[in-house]
This record gives sequence, C-alpha cells and structure tokens, in this order.
Amino acid sequence: MSSSTVLLQGLHRLRDAALLLIIASILIGIGAVSAYASIFPAMFFGLHRWGPATVIASVGIGAVALIVVVLVGLVIALIAVYSKLVPGSRDLAQYDPNNFETPYKLVKIGYVVGLILLIVGVATVIVLIGIPLIVVGIILLIIGIIGAAILLIRLHDIYDRTLLLVAGILLIIGIFVPLASFVGWILAYIDLSSLVRKLEAEAGQHSG
Repeated sequence: MSSSTVLLQGLHRLRDAALLLIIASILIGIGAVSAYASIFPAMFFGLHRWGPATVIASVGIGAVALIVVVLVGLVIALIAVYSKLVPGSRDLAQYDPNNFETPYKLVKIGYVVGLILLIVGVATVIVLIGIPLIVVGIILLIIGIIGAAILLIRLHDIYDRTLLLVAGILLIIGIFVPLASFVGWILAYIDLSSLVRKLEAEAGQHSG
C-alpha cells in the first residue's frame, strides 16, 4: 500500500469516527435530556398528582427508554473508537511517525484501555473495586482525548486547516465542558471531509 493510500485511509477513518461520535453524542444527550424532562419531575412532583403506582410506572418506562437510547449511543461510540479512531490514528502514524506516532499511542492507550476499565468498573461498582477502576478509566480517557486533540492539531500544522486546529482545542476544552467536544467533532468532520476531497483530487491529477 502506497504512502498516499495509507494517508487517505487514515483520514477517511478519522472522518468516519468524527461522524459516529457526533451521532453517539446526540443519542446520549437525548437520553440525558429525557431523564431530566420526564423521570425527575415524575419522581418529585408526580406523587401529589398521580399516586405512587403511576409514578413508578412512569419512572420505569422513562428509565428503560433512557437506558436503551444511551446504550445505543455508547455502542456507536465504541464502534467509532475501535473500528475508526484507533485504526485511523495508526494509519497516520504509519504514514508519518514523526508527527503522529505519539498522538496515536495516546489515543490507543487512552481510549482502548480506558474504555475497558470503565466498562469493567461500572459492571463491578457494587463490589467497591469498580470505583477505582472507573477513576483510572476516566483518567485514561482524558489521555485519549488529548491524543485525539494533538492529532487534529498536527493535521492543521501540516495542511493548514484552521477548523482542525479549533476542533483540537475544543476537544481539550471538552474535558471540562462536554458540549465543546460535540462542537469539536462537528468541525473535525467538516474539515476532514474537505481535506479528503482535496487530497483525492490532487491524487487524481497526479495519476492522470
């Protein structure tokens, strides 16, 4: 596989990862908003109006819907990370180790190991050991996010893509303000799509 093919493959995967993470964020956000809009009002105000049985049924239905939507979002996020983000970062590291090897390692360790620890931690939280696993998992996920941000910023440095620079900065801000990450992935998707089209057009001209 030629170096230009590896580069384009990596950019395609990163673009697809950005799109999947946008969709996952929307679904998880819908779940959170639904919980706030239906479950909590029913719990705090419904007892006086509807009685315990109606409130329990309402909360139960809302909780099931919330869990389904969030789980679908999490599955999409896992697909984005394991089948797109990590392999795409690896492709870029193979294409240009000097610029992308370090962020690839951060993405790989942070997202892959971090997500595994989070899943195991949540599953075992009832036996206390899950709590430290969750804490370590969150720390590793932050490292993965920083790796993804560096990756986008390095792409800006090489190809002069302003939106990728902004996206990388927003991913870092998103560690503290989650909405910023959502906007960051939108900008990343837009600029990666544009960059892929540009490089593919240049490759077509050279081959012609």
